[in-house]
Amino acid sequence: MKNKLLTAILLLVFIIPALRAQITKAKPEEFKELKKRTLIVVMMEEDEEIMKDFEKYISKAKKPEDKQSAQKSFDEYKNFIKDYNTYMKEAITKYWGLNPKVEYKTITEVKALRKAKSKSYTVLFYSESSTNVRDGQGFKYFPDMSIPTLNYTRIDQSFLSGVDYSFFMPYTNQRSANAIKLGDLIISLKLMKNQIAEIEKLDKKNYTTKEYIDDQAKINGKDIRTKKLFMDKALIFKKTTEQEIKDSYKGDITFVSSDEITKMIETEQDGLISVAIPTTIRVATGIVAVARIEYLRAFIDAHTAKIYSCSGTSLGEFIEPHYRSKEFSKYGN
Repeated sequence: MKNKLLTAILLLVFIIPALRAQITKAKPEEFKELKKRTLIVVMMEEDEEIMKDFEKYISKAKKPEDKQSAQKSFDEYKNFIKDYNTYMKEAITKYWGLNPKVEYKTITEVKALRKAKSKSYTVLFYSESSTNVRDGQGFKYFPDMSIPTLNYTRIDQSFLSGVDYSFFMPYTNQRSANAIKLGDLIISLKLMKNQIAEIEKLDKKNYTTKEYIDDQAKINGKDIRTKKLFMDKALIFKKTTEQEIKDSYKGDITFVSSDEITKMIETEQDGLISVAIPTTIRVATGIVAVARIEYLRAFIDAHTAKIYSCSGTSLGEFIEPHYRSKEFSKYGN
């Protein structure tokens, strides 16, 4: 039911081409235009047809375990929509501040404004970037992979040619694909704001998130040993022990749960938290079709989202979300 739930959620958001990497299409001067407009934050809606399908499946399921599984997916579907709308309103109100005015509208309302070719709004909406590629017979080339994505773009921008800016949300590796937390949105919005500010400051075109994180780590990395690190246990490579990390880093580091990381973000505590940020869905064809999500591993300030380290950009470095002990010896050098 997990894939069915994701498919259902995708029906709620705008249809845009399957993305392979984060988009930074807008030029520095165009970001200024994006910020001047009223921001419409798109609220998700429950789809009546999907609701009916769930209810029909649940009522006809003969086995108790099938009925329970279907009901669980149905509840997750409704909760995802409710939680996203609630958390996004809170996160935007407290942490965005780039646009002079914010409005919250449904997908139906936004589609009407797009049809009218309005140029008064910027929109922020959720989508899934995926490996949704099929051949002429309708068969998929690659296994299903998707990344929760936030898109920030002018309402009159053609989504077929690409949105102005997109950001792959962190924590996708250990979070349930059927749930979202307030901390996920807070840290994503802060990282987006910081990158946009740097694009304008440096007057850089096509300044990707990957480049931005790597550059910031080089600037701020010298100060990392003056900070306390909080390492998410879920992001440690399975063959790496906490003691090996301590021996490699020899700094102030504490090992915590994903929920504790989320709490640090939501309460804006001091300290650097470990994150895994997706940057690309890499696809390759050959005798066997292969697809994988590439990540950057970074320690960032839980309060400001300032970046202090970056692994996964240099040749030979691992590009998966899990941290290994040897990379800790490089921090601060």
